[in-house]
Amino acid sequence: MLSGDNSILQKATDAKQTSERAEAKEQAQMDIMAYIADKTANHQDASLDDTKVKEILSDNKSYVKVAGDTSFTTAKGEYEIPYSELYAATETTPTTPTDLNPTTKYGLSDDGTVFIGKPTDSTEKCSGNVEFADGQKFTQGHFIFYEAMDGGTYDEDRYFVWDDNPYGDINSWQDCWNNCVEFDMYYTNGEFIMHCYGE
Repeated sequence: MLSGDNSILQKATDAKQTSERAEAKEQAQMDIMAYIADKTANHQDASLDDTKVKEILSDNKSYVKVAGDTSFTTAKGEYEIPYSELYAATETTPTTPTDLNPTTKYGLSDDGTVFIGKPTDSTEKCSGNVEFADGQKFTQGHFIFYEAMDGGTYDEDRYFVWDDNPYGDINSWQDCWNNCVEFDMYYTNGEFIMHCYGE
């Protein structure tokens, strides 16, 4: 009978220890997750390692007795829990904040596939070959660059742009002038120049 009682008591003790250890581990993991969420929300580095976890758990946590270099000792029951049980090592690159009011970048896009012209009050203009609220947007095949040369027809660098009309192959500004029924020209800074009719 006594042997049976000891067995029951041991099982109860084991269950209590397991529960206390699991509770402390869960609290630590929640604090680590809160740290990651805060850093991520502020577009900061949320990478984790043992040093960072030690720092998190050393911040007056009621369930922590001692935060060591690779593990912590729980306040209740003094169980040692390795940091390796709390997280997987990560390296998080801070995200770039989203600009709620982005400034339109006029002119040629960084990848060279889109040209955006500044808005103009002129009613005689090409409106771009894709819908775009803040100016005129022309995708590849609807704009061509003209590099001004001494003695050239135009004295400043500019872009020739045209809408979706089927003008055929346009490989130079002369092709645009000869084949486009109408087109616009923009300085390289994106400012509207003029509305032109081709020949």
